Amino acid sequence: MKLEKTNNTDAGLAQEPATQNAYAETSAGRGSYWQLNPVFRELIDIYRDSGKKRGLKESTIYKTSFSASSFLLAMQNRG
Repeated sequence: MKLEKTNNTDAGLAQEPATQNAYAETSAGRGSYWQLNPVFRELIDIYRDSGKKRGLKESTIYKTSFSASSFLLAMQNRG
């Protein structure tokens, strides 16, 4: 699986995924996505797949995924 690198590696998100799981080859543990529990990560993955099918721009999907990951991590950390 190949992913294009992005300048925003702190996000733990990659652009232009080659497969369904867009984050499989990013550095584990970096960014809010990798700190999410599996259910929340699946939610982000489903959103990315849905966004691509709906024709959203990759930049829109990326930014929204980044924001959602940050929000879900804050909720997860609060309990």
